Amino acid sequence: KKLDVLVSEYILPAFSQFLQADDAESSMKLYLRSVKDIHLCDLMWGIEPSGSQTSVNIFSIVAILILIIACFNFMNLSTAMASKRSLEVGVRKTMGARKKQLVSQFLGESFLISIFAFIIALVLIEFILPSYNLFANKSLSLLSLGSAQSLILLASIIVVTGIFAGLYPAFYLSSFKPIAVLKGRSGGHSGNFNFRQVLVVLQFAISIMLIIGTMTAYLQLQYFRNKPLGFNKENMLIIPVESSYVKEHYQAFRSDLLQLPIVEKIGSSTRVPTNPTYSDTGFETELLPGQTFLSKYYTIDYDYFDCYDIPFVAGRNFSKEFTSDLDEARYIINEAAMHKMGIRDPHEVIGKQFDYLGAENKEGRIIGVVKDYHYQGLDKQIEPMVHFLNIDRPSFISLKYVEGNDKEIAILASQKWKEHFPGVVFTSNFMEERYDNLYVNETRMQSTLIAFTILALFVACLGLFGLATFIAQQKTREIGIRKAHGASVGSIVNLLNRVFIKWVLIAIIVACPLAYYFLDEWLASFYYRINLPLWVFIASGLIGLAIAVFTVSVQTFKVANTNPVDALRYE
Repeated sequence: KKLDVLVSEYILPAFSQFLQADDAESSMKLYLRSVKDIHLCDLMWGIEPSGSQTSVNIFSIVAILILIIACFNFMNLSTAMASKRSLEVGVRKTMGARKKQLVSQFLGESFLISIFAFIIALVLIEFILPSYNLFANKSLSLLSLGSAQSLILLASIIVVTGIFAGLYPAFYLSSFKPIAVLKGRSGGHSGNFNFRQVLVVLQFAISIMLIIGTMTAYLQLQYFRNKPLGFNKENMLIIPVESSYVKEHYQAFRSDLLQLPIVEKIGSSTRVPTNPTYSDTGFETELLPGQTFLSKYYTIDYDYFDCYDIPFVAGRNFSKEFTSDLDEARYIINEAAMHKMGIRDPHEVIGKQFDYLGAENKEGRIIGVVKDYHYQGLDKQIEPMVHFLNIDRPSFISLKYVEGNDKEIAILASQKWKEHFPGVVFTSNFMEERYDNLYVNETRMQSTLIAFTILALFVACLGLFGLATFIAQQKTREIGIRKAHGASVGSIVNLLNRVFIKWVLIAIIVACPLAYYFLDEWLASFYYRINLPLWVFIASGLIGLAIAVFTVSVQTFKVANTNPVDALRYE
């Protein structure tokens, strides 16, 4: 309530000229926001660049998926190796052990493995964190896990992982019939499509989804980097101006810079493309009678558009030949502003009345329309933009130089700066660097996804390798008989691979529609985005299939090369 009084007594009177009288009371309100909610909230004029809630969600999901793959491996190998523990189960049941006791035993084993894995993970993190902090520009440490909330979360993960991974093997192993086991039969369950096959399909489906996601992130990032922006970002040095003394003596500095042979053009402005925020204000125009036209704006000098190679679609640029450009209110708008007024022909807006609501005794006119250019990132739509003329107090100096002089231009500009402003610190950056920084989160996400995908594939292949080893051992006698009858090594490898190839093909069929759904949702967060190409799904499936075939073939080739006499003697 106190904030409402503040608005009505102080803020509204100051902004009343920008607001319609009818809805002035409802058009301004102050809201409170918890400091804890700021970091992952994309706010205009935020106190810092916001974090990405999307990245947090994606990496959390990927981490869970990799953990699930590991659990699937444990289930798979535990049930595959069940025959080695079947005698133990038979003896225990014969001696009076109940199924509940056996389930508790096997779950306890799984839980202990989960605890040991957690300890190993902490050691690995301690070694990996310095490199990760350097990569992600963070300062994380294991001490951050010391809070009560973090410890509860970690304990929950250990317990849930141990139970989830061990639950099915525990019930599977404890279900063996002691009479069948002691007579030499497995006593387990059989079937053409058993639970192990389901697990292989699921873990490879997850891995293939991650491959598709990584390739999609790469293509979207390449689209951002290669899409025409409507302005020239190459060979452009940006010099921020924060000192009032520099702003007052800018023209002399500019003249001196233009004497350098490698300097082609210089423009100045209060904003440059890639700026995170822009001011906005209201205008009155005969093009929208009785309405207030709201638009973003910033000021530029005579050479700004020429410096950035931003083309005009109608009208003219600011010019020293027209004194009215400096003495009166003249404006250049972009195509988005023209379209917002409901006009399609840019020549219709040239010369039309266009008054800034804060101006006094100045008859504003539109003198030009520039082609739309991406003054913000490609995740945002191009919005209306109005350009004013201001030649005296720039916030940024844009310096276009001859190609191939990246190092020289920064050094020479710094030297000239020190000559003119010896007490002021010189800073500069390249427009291409500023543009790349717009997508630093996406770049990090792509790199991290690559690492996660490799890890997921590695974990999935470990399980597949173990399962292939077990199946090959089970088929030792069959392989020996086939070789004794003249079967080649290649035919035996193909025989064993055929089973796994079928499972991976099913995984591809499962993964593709799921990946398409989630990735389409993610791409929808970008205003300018790629369409998911078919070849990404085909290529990802082939990569997953090739890795699976290679993993299985390494083991089956080894078994297929054994002497059939040894195999049959063993049997």
